[in-house]
Amino acid sequence: MLDFFYSNDFDHEIVFQNNTKAYCKKEVKQLVKTNLELIRAKKENVVLVSNDNLAFIINFFASIFAKKNIYLIDNIQKVQISNDFDILEDVSLEIEIADFEFQQIEKNEILIHLMTSGSSGIPKDVIKSLTNLISEAMDINQTFDFGKNQLVVSCTTTYSHLFGLTFGLMFPLCNRHIINLETVIYPDQFNIKNSILVSTPSFLDTVKQNNIVLDNAKFII
Repeated sequence: MLDFFYSNDFDHEIVFQNNTKAYCKKEVKQLVKTNLELIRAKKENVVLVSNDNLAFIINFFASIFAKKNIYLIDNIQKVQISNDFDILEDVSLEIEIADFEFQQIEKNEILIHLMTSGSSGIPKDVIKSLTNLISEAMDINQTFDFGKNQLVVSCTTTYSHLFGLTFGLMFPLCNRHIINLETVIYPDQFNIKNSILVSTPSFLDTVKQNNIVLDNAKFII
C-alpha cells in the first residue's frame, strides 16, 4: 500500500474522487508532504477527528510518516482529550511541486488506536499496527471475488470506525481501487455504477424498509 509513496511509477493513477475532482497519487503525495512538515511539530500522540474524508486521509498518512501514535475516535464527545494529545482536523491543500522522498517506515511500529464502543458504553482502545491493517485489507480481497477490474469504493460510515477504516479505506488502497470521498448518508446518494458499497446494518435496514434497490452496487460488503 505504501509503495506509491516510495516510487514515481504510480503517480498518474487516480486514487480518490469526489463530486468535483479526481486526485492522482502524485497529488496525494504532495498533499501528504505539505502536512507532514506541520504534523512533525505536533505531540507524539495525535487524534484524527475530521469529518472531511480527504482531510482525514491526508492527516492519517502524514501522521504515519511522522511516526506518531495515531488515535481514531468514532465519537469525540465520549472521550476526554488530555494535554498529551494534539487534535488533527484540518489540512493544508496547498500542493508543493518540489520532489520529495518519503523515508521508509517500519509498519509494525506504527500503531493505530481505535477508540470505539459501538453506540453506547465506554470507548475501548483497540490497537492495530499498520501491518495488521494492511494484512486484513489483503485478506478481504482474497476472501471475496471482486474480479480484476478497478472499482470505486463508497462508504456509509467514517474511517474513524474500525469497519470503515478496514473496509472503506485500507481495502481499496491496498488493492488499487478508487475511493469515493463522499460519504453515503442516504441510499439515494449512492449513484456510482459498478462500484463497491461498504455499508452497515442500520443503512441496509433503511434500504430494506423503504424498498430501495441499490442497483448501482456491484458488491455490498
